Amino acid sequence: MLLSLWTAVSGVWWLALLAVGALLVAVEKLPWCHGRETEGLFVLGFFTLLPIHVRIAWAVGRYFAERLALYGVGMGVVVFLMLTSAAEIVLALLSRFIWPRQRDSFPWGEERR
Repeated sequence: MLLSLWTAVSGVWWLALLAVGALLVAVEKLPWCHGRETEGLFVLGFFTLLPIHVRIAWAVGRYFAERLALYGVGMGVVVFLMLTSAAEIVLALLSRFIWPRQRDSFPWGEERR
């Protein structure tokens, strides 16, 4: 989380890749993520990438606020939601690629076997 906060404050965007790498290592090492890496990456990824998404959404909102203030706020919110959704989808696909054998996410998944 500190790496992504540093990325958002300093503007050194290559640190975001380092933050995602540290996130993957953290999910691998945390005992409560064992077998449920997708859920762990979902929760930790949201909080880890939050400062970066807020910084980008703020910059886009400020750009559009030059025309209309309310439009800039709306565009900032839309960009934030789009970035968060896209990042979570990419992290979910990445976690399934790295850890293909995981427990089912839903309680009815184990009953069907």
